[in-house]
Amino acid sequence: MDNVTHTLAGLVAARAALYLRDRRAPAGGPALAFATLTASAFANNAPDLDFLYRSLTPGKLGYLLHHRGHTHTLLASPVLALFCLTLVAGLLRLRGQRLSRPEWGFLLAVSVAGGFLHVAMDFGNNYGVHPFWPLDDHWYYGDAIFIVDPWLMIALGGIVFGTTQSRVGRSLIGLILVLLLALAWFMALSGQTRAPSPAPHPWLAALLTAAAGAWLAWMRRSSPLARRWSGAAALLVFLGMQLVARGSVRARVRSGLDPRFELSSLASTPLPGNPLCWSVLAAGVSGVQSADPQYEVQHALVSAWPALLPTKICGPALVRATAPLEDPSPPLRELPGVAWGRRFRAPLAQLQALSRDCVASAFLRFARIPFWIQEGARATLVGDARFDRSPALDFTDLPLERGAECPRNLPPWQPPLELLEQGSQPIGP
Repeated sequence: MDNVTHTLAGLVAARAALYLRDRRAPAGGPALAFATLTASAFANNAPDLDFLYRSLTPGKLGYLLHHRGHTHTLLASPVLALFCLTLVAGLLRLRGQRLSRPEWGFLLAVSVAGGFLHVAMDFGNNYGVHPFWPLDDHWYYGDAIFIVDPWLMIALGGIVFGTTQSRVGRSLIGLILVLLLALAWFMALSGQTRAPSPAPHPWLAALLTAAAGAWLAWMRRSSPLARRWSGAAALLVFLGMQLVARGSVRARVRSGLDPRFELSSLASTPLPGNPLCWSVLAAGVSGVQSADPQYEVQHALVSAWPALLPTKICGPALVRATAPLEDPSPPLRELPGVAWGRRFRAPLAQLQALSRDCVASAFLRFARIPFWIQEGARATLVGDARFDRSPALDFTDLPLERGAECPRNLPPWQPPLELLEQGSQPIGP
């Protein structure tokens, strides 16, 4: 579904680019329109070709460290754009069509912009990207949009639906949205979800369905000018709401934490399909001045607008997880719209010991909110609380086997959590 969102964004960007070009130059023919739509769709998915080299680092670490890695950078976008144009050139030859040199220049600009747009969209959620590599090896997070957001898909799908003349194209967009809504209804009625959050309510699925139907009808029947302005307004309103809500929920969580708790990382994400309900994780250290400082991860479920949507409607804050959790003690201060969940707590010395284990240290190049399971003197599993979805092992949960080989071909990413002991050298388990 993530690639579907990128494809829809690429088609919308292509239509916008063609409109802007036609205002300044003679309108292009069918060949240019086909090439622009195809190149933009390819370019908006090309950064995910990182699956081709994930096996350079064996096992689960290969996915965690190489996904959204080197191909999700500003430097890689022009290279990937040339690859996409090679594919488009082959398709045009099969169709017996040709483009002029200025039209190829236009396609190159659209393709490079497509790679930039992909990186920007991936930056919007809480997974992270490294856009400035090799100048900067740090992770960057937008923390404002769910990884596969139904509202964004509906907005983009409606714009593509309204600007597509082909019956096959409109039918395909309609099918995608029907499948999306069917998934929302299934999760709402069954109570099952793959997200680290409660399943959506039936009223939310009904609201998504009504909004999708009204949006498709409006975009199909309105004038081209109205479609352009409506599409731009919908995307700007969506982004503006997410940014305002993000600032509100993060500020409230900060204000409710224990003053003695030194915050190191704050990760936030809206619940799927519900931009007013957010899951927030705060990682940091308590008892810094004591002989045994503690690393803590505190979860909160927050309503961005509690007067309109009370937190209890968002769902329960106490989620089941792989991480060993406990209730915060003493209880945290009650705040409007904030439901404090359980927390992970362990000695900071254990986290620093993990950074000296070569396998765990490699994992910490990805883990923004790490947790672990400790048995005696050693950790047996590490994970990332952002994706801790159930008591079963999730895709970021990594068992630490005694005597395991140190991973190879690691990318140079800086650990996103700054609490790790500086200058420590990883050693074998």
